[in-house]
Amino acid sequence: MPLEALDVQALRRWVITARVVLSEHADAINLLNVFPVPDRDTGTNMSVTMELAVDGLASEAPPDLLTSVRVLARSTVLSARGNSGVILSQLVRGLADVVIALDGAPLRAPDVADVLREAARRARGGVRAPVEGTMLSVADAAAAAADGARDLPLVELVDAVVAAAEDAVGRTREQLPVLREAGVVDAGGVGYWLVLRSLQHVVRRAPGTVLGGGTPDWLAPPERPCPAGDSGRHGGDGPAYELVFVVHDTDDERIDRLAGVLEGLGDSVVVAGGPDVWSVHAHLDDLGAGLNAAASAGRPSRFQVTRFADQLENARPPQRVASPVVAVLASPGLADLVHDADPGAQVLIAPDEGALGDALAGIGDRLLLADTPALRSLAERAISGSPGSSVCHCQHPAQVLAALAVRAGQDDPAALRRDCDDAADAVTTHTLDGSDGAGDDIPARCRALLDRTVDDDVELVTLIAGAHAPDGLLDALTEHLTAARPELEVTSFAGRRPGVVLDVGCE
Repeated sequence: MPLEALDVQALRRWVITARVVLSEHADAINLLNVFPVPDRDTGTNMSVTMELAVDGLASEAPPDLLTSVRVLARSTVLSARGNSGVILSQLVRGLADVVIALDGAPLRAPDVADVLREAARRARGGVRAPVEGTMLSVADAAAAAADGARDLPLVELVDAVVAAAEDAVGRTREQLPVLREAGVVDAGGVGYWLVLRSLQHVVRRAPGTVLGGGTPDWLAPPERPCPAGDSGRHGGDGPAYELVFVVHDTDDERIDRLAGVLEGLGDSVVVAGGPDVWSVHAHLDDLGAGLNAAASAGRPSRFQVTRFADQLENARPPQRVASPVVAVLASPGLADLVHDADPGAQVLIAPDEGALGDALAGIGDRLLLADTPALRSLAERAISGSPGSSVCHCQHPAQVLAALAVRAGQDDPAALRRDCDDAADAVTTHTLDGSDGAGDDIPARCRALLDRTVDDDVELVTLIAGAHAPDGLLDALTEHLTAARPELEVTSFAGRRPGVVLDVGCE
């Protein structure tokens, strides 16, 4: 049965599915990218923006829809890459605005119509010089279709939205002369259509991949691609640099003034976010003036500067390093550690079976690492129809970290699985649950656990604080262990696993 409303689980499935499908088609979207600059990076920018936003959501693992959309909106603004990524962050902000107005209630068909209308309004409002035949046109068409179907069941509304968006993508090549000349549709519009197709996939509870094995003709490589190597716009006469940054500690007046200054310096100015953090995008020649303007607007950070001439020297779209590793975690604090060890790894925080299945759909063979027995069982069920995928022996946070330690430099799938299994098997694990360590005795109970389990044969101890750990616990336990055995190697992390005081791994 199709979904009748979007709750927090459906939201997570939507963003995870969108992350997967944007990554899968990033290279194809890059080849369509001729406006405003033929720099072949729109697909990569949208994919990376969504991936980092999902990682932000996974790291905080909010339990309800209201908190989730707030986290997702902020994460998307902070992670926005390029023109298309900044516009995408405005679309997500529209989603957050509606959910906040509903005080976190599940989104039914009329609410989804409001989301798409607010998303289109915000996206267009954030672009200082809107152009038709772009991502904005596709968002407008989707919103108009949603308005016309708001009284229908959710699945029928979403079907109408996807059909209208697909039609709008096809029309972009006739709306924008540079697209017509290159024989392509708008790259950002395709990315937005894929996000909507991901929503349709989730609402319909559809099996398999989002596009079902078929893709529209306009996702095929263009017959007459725009030549890479132009230093600026199509024709080579545009600004030399792309500048993207985030601004904190500012207000609407200063942001509007900043946008005006950037318009005077160049073009393609997009401003997204608010009220506490904003993402800003511009193309310009005078990079120093742009940086000075950023500093005058508040507290800028996360600067991304691209010189188009350098980027366009290589005709191939940017390549991202793929990883076979999927970490399925109950401990949100381990997400950054996973990405430090394997930047291409996919991280899912406490997914249900549907969310995990969506994340794995159509992305090839994977090695799954789980940090609890329950998540390991879930992972084993999820890959039951994929004989090339496997689940590592690990079922504890310390074993996940041990498996990741052997990840570096290992590309052979069979050897990687063997090495990760061996590393996990070498770790003896212990856990102090919150119910076992309640009250003022938590530090004493933890010391007693370590005294029982860390014998003279142990050379390395990994301490991972759970959600029930008091402040200062890891420092105190490290001092306790090294006081008796100064040669002992002790590492510690904040894992924040729910219901747990302390996870311990001994090697």
